[in-house]
Amino acid sequence: MLWSPQLCQILRSEEGGGQTMDQLLAVVAKEDRERVRTELQQSQLSGQAGRIRHRLRLKDGDECFVDHRCFTSYDNKGCPLYSIGTLQECPGVQSTKGERFETIQTDRLTCLPNRAATDIYISELIRDVISGVSKNTRITVTCLDIDHFQEINDTFGIANGNRLLAWIARHLRDQITPEDWLARLDSDSFVIIQTDGIQSTQDAIQHGKRLQKSLRLTSRSLERLPSIHLSACIGISTWPGITTADDDPIQSARTALAAAQRRGPGKVQVYSESLSATIREALDLEQKLSTAIEKNELKLHYQLQFDQRGSLMGAEALLRWDRQGEAFIPCTRFIPVAEQSGLIEDIGSWTLKNAVQQFAVWLRNNINIPKLSINVSAEQLNPDAEPLDELITEICHLEGLSPSRIELELTETALIKSPHDAAIRLQRLQKLGVCLWVDDFGTGFSNLKSLQRLPLKGFKIDKSFVRDMEQDPNDYSIVRATTQLAHGLGLQSLAEGVESIQQLQQLKRLGCDGFQGFLLAKPKNAEEMARELNDTLSHAKRLCMADEPE
Repeated sequence: MLWSPQLCQILRSEEGGGQTMDQLLAVVAKEDRERVRTELQQSQLSGQAGRIRHRLRLKDGDECFVDHRCFTSYDNKGCPLYSIGTLQECPGVQSTKGERFETIQTDRLTCLPNRAATDIYISELIRDVISGVSKNTRITVTCLDIDHFQEINDTFGIANGNRLLAWIARHLRDQITPEDWLARLDSDSFVIIQTDGIQSTQDAIQHGKRLQKSLRLTSRSLERLPSIHLSACIGISTWPGITTADDDPIQSARTALAAAQRRGPGKVQVYSESLSATIREALDLEQKLSTAIEKNELKLHYQLQFDQRGSLMGAEALLRWDRQGEAFIPCTRFIPVAEQSGLIEDIGSWTLKNAVQQFAVWLRNNINIPKLSINVSAEQLNPDAEPLDELITEICHLEGLSPSRIELELTETALIKSPHDAAIRLQRLQKLGVCLWVDDFGTGFSNLKSLQRLPLKGFKIDKSFVRDMEQDPNDYSIVRATTQLAHGLGLQSLAEGVESIQQLQQLKRLGCDGFQGFLLAKPKNAEEMARELNDTLSHAKRLCMADEPE
């Protein structure tokens, strides 16, 4: 065996020294020696390139950490000709006599490799595949992030949060093979890199779901943290495949992870080019939305609501984003971005203040609209958000307006996301006289028991059911059942998206209490609505009081 001058330098040995395998093994740290011997023998027997990281014992008694690779060449008869090996000292190692070595590439809490080590590992892995040194041709990267980990830290304390992270690291290691790479990327994110066993995207998805299930089931038996039920979002990328040779598969997996988190807890997402474009679009939208208030791009339009006799019930304030001459951006597109980015609190406060101010202007000008409905996001009900009751009290006091003239609309998702917190916030609003509607009822998955405990005025039937109720028996049944449910609970029902006289008449027959839609009144800005109010009221009265055709 010939040792290169560089190897002699690593070992702090003179050139021309030991030139046998046994002499090389003699300088391997005692704890790693048998493992290194076995790996080298297996590489020689199989003909596959070998790779192992281990410690070397230096001449002065110190230790260093090295990346050891080897490859054996054979003749036409399959007999070994020679072996080539490299030893590369790993950067960042700091080892001294009698002390445990530590490296800047190791996460101290979990004892896993960190992001720096993972970047090196994936780069070398890809280089080996491209150069042909490695026979593995598929790399699968799985990024896993614990849902609501900050809440766990806040509830149980940082020490318990750290204990949980250490447990997760051990648990994930038990779920994969010794050849798989496991690392901690940041606070509550882990990455698994696999080159064997995952043969398809579907295999990767199923593996991710098994990891999720194992965390969910096993965490229930954790000592000292009895009430924790873990869930995790997962992002997956493969290389080569959807990602190209120039792409970073870890970054691609993190992009997929971000998309999974946008969909909610416990989701799995595979990276795709279209997904990357969607994320970039959302980030661009978020950046522009952050200056929308400052640039005066947010606008409010108002749509009137009527009862069965065509009398005015109130108006709903509808938020629009007008990007300086471009088409209005619908709130269904930018509100989710605002919620995910944390911009929703400022936007929600702006909407409340401006809507109430406009309402007060109408009343001072003898434009008597009974109630004003304003949409509220789930994020505005969070315990750490500005209390809605205090905000509404302050705004109404400044405008000389009774809070009882204000109605709030919240989606089913907002109400059941954290029903206990929502109930506390909503009961405070009820004490002010603020009425509460469940918006888009039927599109979520309501826990009726939870809804029953909330101080509600009624359900707004989503326009998707109203639109097709004449042709689709299922939609018709949902509208009828929602109206009956509301009345059974002592509440009202109001149908959105009423666009034809046939829909209006059918809704009246079902006993629906209120109506909102283009048939009766289109959304208008404040000036248009005030100017055209009398004509709109006459139009709605005529439609609602019209006799049904025989």
